[in-house]
Amino acid sequence: MPKIWFITGSSRGFGRGFVEAALSRGDKVAATARNTDSLADLVAAHGDQILPLPLDVTDKAAVTAVVQQAHERFGRLDVVVNNAGFGLYRTSKAAVEGLSDSLAQEVAGFGIKVTVVEPAPFATEFATSSIWSEPVAAYDGVRDAVNGTFATLPSPSPDHVGAALLKIVDADKPPLRVFFGTLAHQVVPQIYTERLKTWEDWAQLSAQAETSRA
Repeated sequence: MPKIWFITGSSRGFGRGFVEAALSRGDKVAATARNTDSLADLVAAHGDQILPLPLDVTDKAAVTAVVQQAHERFGRLDVVVNNAGFGLYRTSKAAVEGLSDSLAQEVAGFGIKVTVVEPAPFATEFATSSIWSEPVAAYDGVRDAVNGTFATLPSPSPDHVGAALLKIVDADKPPLRVFFGTLAHQVVPQIYTERLKTWEDWAQLSAQAETSRA
């Protein structure tokens, strides 16, 4: 049976790749974007398989309304992809990860599965036209260092992310977390090793915190 998708940020990058992958195998997609003109070619190619919906994800009432529109059109939602939105970029990513951890436990009893996809840098437009903020002079050094680091990292094409997401969607037991790209596998194990060592080094203090000893 074809799956019914609801995907935010569908105009380009990862979102566009997810929409194309779902449509290519006969699934149906409610695709949101700030400007749905970018989805016109997909509507022409797939007709009623896709429902383009204009949406600014910062408008909570609008989010509720378009979810309702999608449900009324297709009758159900099988896969929801929360792909759009930024602000304090790393802070918001950490918040979404924590929220997803709690959400996964909350909805597990209803048969709903949650996966956090954590991508490495990809060659999308995210760092250019998709995100912008007023530079703060005090952070010039930090910004230059970060930009310099990212300039040395590989930026693969996002052409294959849609197919990768389909593997997760079709899995009987999808992971709570998964990386897209290989960079995280080189970096994250070291980070967790350092965290485990810190916790072990301070284990005695941790124990003291639940006793009356000073």
